[in-house]
Amino acid sequence: MPPTEEEFAPLLRDDPDVASYGALISVTPKSDFGRTALSQFLMGIVGGLIAVVFLIVSFQVVVSNVPSEQLPFQQAMWGLAAVGGIVMLYGIGSGVMRNAHGLSGVGRWWLLFERGLVVLNNGAIEWTGSLDRLLPKSKATIGSTMKLADDSGRNIPLPLKQEEFLIQAILEQARRARQSRGLDAEPAAIPYVLGWAEAKWFGDDRVFRLYLDGDQILVIFAGQFVPEKLGVDDSGNVLPVPGAVGVLGAALMKYTHWRLGKDFDARAQFLDAMSLDQLRAETRNNSASGCVTLDNTTNIWIGPPEESIWNIDYLMDQIAARLKFRLQGKKWELTFFSPEEADFVTESLVKIFGKQVVKIDAKG
Repeated sequence: MPPTEEEFAPLLRDDPDVASYGALISVTPKSDFGRTALSQFLMGIVGGLIAVVFLIVSFQVVVSNVPSEQLPFQQAMWGLAAVGGIVMLYGIGSGVMRNAHGLSGVGRWWLLFERGLVVLNNGAIEWTGSLDRLLPKSKATIGSTMKLADDSGRNIPLPLKQEEFLIQAILEQARRARQSRGLDAEPAAIPYVLGWAEAKWFGDDRVFRLYLDGDQILVIFAGQFVPEKLGVDDSGNVLPVPGAVGVLGAALMKYTHWRLGKDFDARAQFLDAMSLDQLRAETRNNSASGCVTLDNTTNIWIGPPEESIWNIDYLMDQIAARLKFRLQGKKWELTFFSPEEADFVTESLVKIFGKQVVKIDAKG
């Protein structure tokens, strides 16, 4: 069973800020058998059994009738029995301590309140602050994880394999807290278009959401490229391998698209819940995102697809337009699969930079 709010109270009583955070909303992790006193007592029992078994073996098993040859064997068994005895004592001792102090004093716990977050580590406060101080850092590549930082830039430790769950819960509660104070209205759907960035050399094909925000365009990482998520027909993407190998390859590709599609949907839900202010912050906090402005963007070109050794053949005839620009000196190249999205981007760029700056290929 997870600890109750009352079990955490003695650890938080001396912190003046916690009282202003309101009611406790959730505790992460929800439960952890490895932290309980019972798990430690079981460890002690296993250690004791190991000690007894090796002691019995040392006296009952005869490897030689010569005492000088039998003694090293016995000493080895006694050593293993001693290890078991140490485990037994540790298990019993830690079990007694955990039974006396409760789960709240074991390992890290993340306490999400109505208006704040508290991180406990072995019974002591490791970090505490209001939800307004927290900045999420979204993952930018496959295999990376989301991070959380405070307003000083310090990364806050997150629960293993539950990073996204906790950050989502924090963001949702932060929105509710701001709405309750009349600072935020319920976030409305913000218009955007999708652009595909094809990987060059080694890397991931990425999808970006482009939002028009006054005199700037927010280019926000939206996930790894999955054809059907962009309304693209990928029926031409067939491996030219006959037999069982081809079937296995096709199945693996479908599974990969399904897996990436789930991540894509989760990322979409994450972005959809954001306000425009939070989307602006996302361009700063996510290393794969950017913000196109008059001050940091040059060499803007938009036009039809260009033949290249990197183009994927089955997608080439579905591309409506391609956008190139330099953002803070770095080359960007985005591809759009619908004329409507290409028109949205073209009109937005012309609105911000003017027709003299944006080079539009007439063939597009």
